[in-house]
Amino acid sequence: MLVALAIAHAGCAPHLTLQAPEANAPPEVRLAAYQSLAPANVRIVHYTSNYSRGTFADQIELKDGRQVRYIEDLRPVVANDSRAAREIDSAASLGRTSTWLYAAGLVALVAGSVLAVHDLAENGPGHRGTSFYVGAGLGIGGLLTLPVALTFGGLSNEAGIAAAKHYDDGLRRRLALCRDERGVMPCR
Repeated sequence: MLVALAIAHAGCAPHLTLQAPEANAPPEVRLAAYQSLAPANVRIVHYTSNYSRGTFADQIELKDGRQVRYIEDLRPVVANDSRAAREIDSAASLGRTSTWLYAAGLVALVAGSVLAVHDLAENGPGHRGTSFYVGAGLGIGGLLTLPVALTFGGLSNEAGIAAAKHYDDGLRRRLALCRDERGVMPCR
């Protein structure tokens, strides 16, 4: 199991450490930061499998060429009171909840199955003991937890998409920049 986790982790993209100047920095510094950190492309992925379907923000390419694979990496460069910040926080929280529920559900399912099978092996099918019923309860509880975890994961994906859609506004608010028909410039 540790080998599988190590292999899975090896395939993960690295987190980025993004920084932006404060809103009171000189205008040319804020504009340069915006030209670097502004979104150039947002890739939204729609998937369908035999058992599920969904949509998530796979990556955001910044104008400087960097690719953001984790929506929470954008958090330090958006205004704290922006919708992007709220959606990023929500996506991260829901994602952690989904991960813990999924892990707990799998552990309960496996542990419950082991207990029930062990009891059957020791006592036979006609003489179920307490460990069989405890195991069956754990297994059923774990099984019921999995769709709940997937629901939280879907909600996390939706918040991530909303964060990606509102990122440019959150970045401009952080940098005290406004957009009009002439482009992006310091707010008056």
